Amino acid sequence: MKKLFLLSVIALLSTAVHAEWKRANSSEVLPLKTTVEIATKVQNDATGAICYASELPDDYSSYIVNNNFDPQKGNISEKRIDGWQVEGALNGYKSYSCSFNKGTFKLSQKIQGLPAGYFKVTVHTFYRAGDYDEEEANINAGKDTHLMKLFANTDIDNFETNVMNLSEGSKGVTLPEGIAVKTINGIEVPDGTNASVKCYQAGLFLNELQFEVGKGGYVTIGVKLDETIGRNDYSVVGQWNLYYLGTELPELGTRIDTAERVTATTPVEFYTPSGKRIISPQPGINIIKMSDGSVNKMILK
Repeated sequence: MKKLFLLSVIALLSTAVHAEWKRANSSEVLPLKTTVEIATKVQNDATGAICYASELPDDYSSYIVNNNFDPQKGNISEKRIDGWQVEGALNGYKSYSCSFNKGTFKLSQKIQGLPAGYFKVTVHTFYRAGDYDEEEANINAGKDTHLMKLFANTDIDNFETNVMNLSEGSKGVTLPEGIAVKTINGIEVPDGTNASVKCYQAGLFLNELQFEVGKGGYVTIGVKLDETIGRNDYSVVGQWNLYYLGTELPELGTRIDTAERVTATTPVEFYTPSGKRIISPQPGINIIKMSDGSVNKMILK
């Protein structure tokens, strides 16, 4: 009986190993030359280059308290969001997001204990320049509709860039099916918080800013609207992420005195450290391919 049991176990293990080998060598696996330790190589389809995980940005998102606006970590009636300083026209805190409308606002958080060097902060958000018809009219009239700013203030300098407009972030992209939409200049845009969050989950409306941290090891990140343009200026702020880029960076993000909009990039594919494509990030190390062809490393707890 023992012999028969052992043979059965060996057979089951052999079948499992074969199935795993077959899955790992299916068409869903990136064409890697070799696999070395973990998170070793990911092929960039745009350039054909091989990126080593050790060369990818380190994810420091865990340094941001409540970076995804957990519904249990805030209270709209108290105008409170755990980990964040909130000033002004906060009008919603739900669905892993917070929203502001009909007034100026500032949302910020100070992060400490960072290494000196260059970082990139990203946040899913947009700025609607008034109501839907107002943003359309303001854009067509040639008005400056980039009033909302993404900022990062460090002991080196104050860094700032424009947050994309609602119609700007919707142009040329496919919105998630089934969400509520409006149109601005013929462009379908998400209508309301729930629709916006669905877009964020699909990787849309991602704004980013590069900045430098000095020996002080701190940065205050946030978004702000210092002036309004219409009767119903509006923004929904979603998840934040923070990446360490190293001690050398060829091109640094725009500083506050010469602010220009940073072209937004969005995640398009996710992979395990061994190169297997997955639908969405999983706990542990994830390799993320962005819409501009770049590759990032993310550690999800």
